[in-house]
Amino acid sequence: SGSILMYIGIFIYSPLLAVWELIGAAIGSLVAAGLDSSHLDAVYAGIWGYCPILTAGALGCFFAHTTVKALPLVTIGIVATVFLQKTLIPFLQIGNLPVFTFPFVLTSWFMLLVTTENSVLIRIDSPDVPEKNCKILYKEQRDLKSSKDEENPPNYEETSRRQAQNGANQDGATQNGSYDNRGANIHSE
Repeated sequence: SGSILMYIGIFIYSPLLAVWELIGAAIGSLVAAGLDSSHLDAVYAGIWGYCPILTAGALGCFFAHTTVKALPLVTIGIVATVFLQKTLIPFLQIGNLPVFTFPFVLTSWFMLLVTTENSVLIRIDSPDVPEKNCKILYKEQRDLKSSKDEENPPNYEETSRRQAQNGANQDGATQNGSYDNRGANIHSE
């Protein structure tokens, strides 16, 4: 019941973050259950879903913008968190240390530090409520698009000339004659 109350609190804070964390919990639990059936009790208890929840929230919308291009990378981050947790448990058990959020921290740092320059994972300079971050991103993209349109306004005269030229070329092709760009017959039959 404590987990449900925490999830309700997260949903009140940010529905987008709550959705990402639900996705992270589902993927993380499924991958963990598929890795090793001997720890299904821990999967059902939520131990294997905790770090993926945090990774999904961090990469999905809190420290990086939510975009369609980012979906595969966030999914890879969630799965990598589970594999890292599976790898770290035996090493940390030697010293009787719990894993806690170590897999989440390592995976999230790595994914956020290795951002690409082709806008796949767009980091957020100053994280805020995820919905506010989305509004800022889409406003920036809209402003960028409108500034590009202002820098390169359409040349209607050039477009009209090309359309007239293409029309003249098509007329010439149907009459088996050759025409110049004014529509004058170059070769007479």
